[in-house]
Amino acid sequence: MLNLNLIILEVNPFTALTEESIRKNMPGAGYTIARVNPKGVLNTALDVAEGKISFVVMSGVVLDIKDGDLPPLRVIQQYHLCAARNQVYADHEQLSRFYNYLDRPANKKELGLDVFIINPAMWDTVPDKDAGALKDKKLLSMPRYMNHKTDELIDTCVSSYEALKYGMLGQQAAVHNYRSCLEKGTASVVERYAYCFEKLSPYLDALGDEEKQICQGLIDRSTKISMRAKLAVALGYRR
Repeated sequence: MLNLNLIILEVNPFTALTEESIRKNMPGAGYTIARVNPKGVLNTALDVAEGKISFVVMSGVVLDIKDGDLPPLRVIQQYHLCAARNQVYADHEQLSRFYNYLDRPANKKELGLDVFIINPAMWDTVPDKDAGALKDKKLLSMPRYMNHKTDELIDTCVSSYEALKYGMLGQQAAVHNYRSCLEKGTASVVERYAYCFEKLSPYLDALGDEEKQICQGLIDRSTKISMRAKLAVALGYRR
């Protein structure tokens, strides 16, 4: 695994969840915790990175990064930023049109800034805001297993079958990003099919009582869908 600088951006009370996942899955890896400043996520990341290529995540994101999961350093050095599409189904032939019902049409170029790799050496200037900051930048697409995330379409327009397929993809993900469910404290039935909340289970000890209770509530409901893990194995969902 690349010896990347790790940065946790503290945006909720679940920072300890991310820290514990790093300690258990990436032993010896150092990290920095910072709050997002008024100039935005990218400005904060570039300031905290101090010129080093950095893997940046929002608090509440669980990391299980292994050798071979990240692009080679020689590749990352050629890009300003590496991130996954923000909209999970932006390139889906049937489901992408449903984003119109949420008043945010599908955009394949919209990248998520809750998990990304940033290369400060490529940035001539530091942006004062996130909006428009990635225009004309060289961007590398991050595979979905590097940001298995929540998406508002799943709770509103996605069938249980499609949600289950997405959940199977998450079984072997390197990054589990369910912070929106953590922050609201609940998940719908369809979301329980889609998100692998059981992956949070090994990292609860360092959390406060309220945060632990929220995580445990999601885990208890998630683990009832045992067929997701079994199907993932049977159908060969691997990263």
